[in-house]
Amino acid sequence: MIRLAAALIFCLSPVLTAKDVVKPPKYKVYSMDKDYFSCVIPADWQFARDTSYEEADGFYGIELSAPSSSKAPVSISVTYYTPESVDFDGHDDFIRRNSRNVLGETKSPTETYGPVKKATVGKAGAKAFSLDRERKRFLHLESKSEESVVLRETIYVVPAAKKGGFHVLHFSASKADHGKYLPVFRRLVDSFKGV
Repeated sequence: MIRLAAALIFCLSPVLTAKDVVKPPKYKVYSMDKDYFSCVIPADWQFARDTSYEEADGFYGIELSAPSSSKAPVSISVTYYTPESVDFDGHDDFIRRNSRNVLGETKSPTETYGPVKKATVGKAGAKAFSLDRERKRFLHLESKSEESVVLRETIYVVPAAKKGGFHVLHFSASKADHGKYLPVFRRLVDSFKGV
């Protein structure tokens, strides 16, 4: 019976090829200025931070890009929006504006938004909200090319308990690459500590 079950599991499992496997990256701890957040980040991913607008606009963030050769970049961003942020009037406003398109739809020919769910992040189990969405993006906006890719995004919104404001943890990849890089994002989410 055990052999039969093992054989069935083997037959039903998808066959992974070399292109389906992403080598697990090495990680390092990152701490944002003023202790707004900390988390582990993949050490070999490209790191970017633009400090020129942070204080004036009321948000602090980092952008990570995977070393990949696919047409659509794989990225993770972590952002803290202060209570004075010029972009959003709190975490509810962010969720409302990012869980549907500009027409208020959750499904259109080029976009699909999943429901907002309660979640937890980090070792302390901070209360959060999660949402998933898929959006079609054209790759060559400056040309007549119709080449496009479907981006799959996973977003966690974490209200900041101590200092007000909220954090956003955002993962974006092509639909084909999403599952390959999702473990990297989950590792960051599991290590996340906000203010």
